Formats: sequence, C-alpha cells, structure tokens
Amino acid sequence: MLLMIIKKLYLFLILIICSSICHADDYQDARKAEEKKDYVTALAKYRKSAEKGNANAMNRIGFLFHTGDGVVKSNEEAIRWFKLAAAKGQINSMFHLGYLYSEGMGVPQNYEISHMWFNLSVANGDESAVGNRNYVEKKMSRESIANAQRMAIQCKEKGYQNCY
Repeated sequence: MLLMIIKKLYLFLILIICSSICHADDYQDARKAEEKKDYVTALAKYRKSAEKGNANAMNRIGFLFHTGDGVVKSNEEAIRWFKLAAAKGQINSMFHLGYLYSEGMGVPQNYEISHMWFNLSVANGDESAVGNRNYVEKKMSRESIANAQRMAIQCKEKGYQNCY
C-alpha cells in the first residue's frame, strides 16, 4: 500500500515537473521566434504559454499588440493582455498600463489610473517607473495624487485583480 502511494506521488511530481518544463519551452521558443522577427510563431507560442498562466507571455502578447509587430496594432487589445499579466503581478505590464493611461492610448487618458499603475510598478521593484510616475504627478492635483495612491493600495490588497 505504501509503495503504491509513493509511486503515485512520484508520477504526480513528474507531471508537475514536465508541465513546468513545457511551459518554459513555449515561452522560450516564443522569445527566440520574436528575436528572429517570426511574429506568427512567436504569437502562437506566447498564446500557448499564456493559456498555461504564464504572465510574461501575456505581457509579450500585449507588447506585440501595442507595437503592431506581427498583428494588427491595437492598444485596446494590448491593454487587455497587460491587465491579465498585471493581475498576476507582472511588473512590466504595470509599467505599460501606466504609460498607456498617461497617453490615452486605447483608453481615455487618466492620470490617476496611470499614476496607480506606475506606483505599483515601482512598489514591485521597477525603478524605471519612478520618472514616469513623477512626470504624471506634475499634471495632477494633490487630491488626485492622494486618490491614485489609495487606488494603488486597494489594487495591491485585491491581489491586482480588477484594478481599473
């Protein structure tokens, strides 16, 4: 009986390890294809990896839609993918959302939401977002800055789920 349990546990661990390796392979294959400017392959591999929950793949798909590399450029679609990735804590997506909201690309321009995303990006270790946050802050009232900070706290408390 104990031997049977150990065998099942062993098989379960092998499946977990294999799924992690396959998950990484799709993403790495997508990165290589993107470097070669084979965007059709890159997008297909990123999608496969994103379906498995890879936030980095979601971020790259968002970036492809933002730049229009291999797809019809769509900031609306980029935002959708960036939000999916940000909901998993992907800080580059938080930065991109801050930028898109600050410029009104694919969404109405909104400095409070922009500030919130830049603030979350900084809070998660992206020092490059500090300058962007400060730039946006110059266009905001003190009340708006305080509101954006509250929004960032609430977003983080919700685990980045459904944050504007």
